[in-house]
Amino acid sequence: MDMVRVALLLALIAVPAFASPVDTADDFLRAVEWGDGEALLETLSPSLRATLEARWAEFGAVVQVRPELARVVLSRSLSYLSTTDLAGMSLAEFLSQLMPTLNLAGYEASMVERMDLNMTGRNAEVTVHWPDGRSASLAMVWEDSSWRITGSYFLDSILGNML
Repeated sequence: MDMVRVALLLALIAVPAFASPVDTADDFLRAVEWGDGEALLETLSPSLRATLEARWAEFGAVVQVRPELARVVLSRSLSYLSTTDLAGMSLAEFLSQLMPTLNLAGYEASMVERMDLNMTGRNAEVTVHWPDGRSASLAMVWEDSSWRITGSYFLDSILGNML
């Protein structure tokens, strides 16, 4: 019985070690493809997530003080949402609304041709390549026992118009 317990403990300890930066990149792409804001946020480093949460809070302040300006920003991608819709909305819910409106055809996870991985210690960069020649790089760091995205031009381009 003790051997079974030891084997089980070793298996449970080893499971996180199998997660790689490529897995995180795939999780990120699937979250974008499926419009899952919470899953997208889970792939981000705590510092990047905090930055996005702060921007979301700033946008919430704009909604309160200058709702007409917030309506203009919303009209770019989310014209069906009103400023009153945003009142109780979390960042994850907002991202879930935003992602399907973006023109990300061709960036689907299922269409990825290959992923290149460059690792240096606790840092990694995954470059995702699609068959049409487009690519996107995701910078990552090993934090809290998993690989987390710290930045990406691709992510900036997705969120740049709104946050």
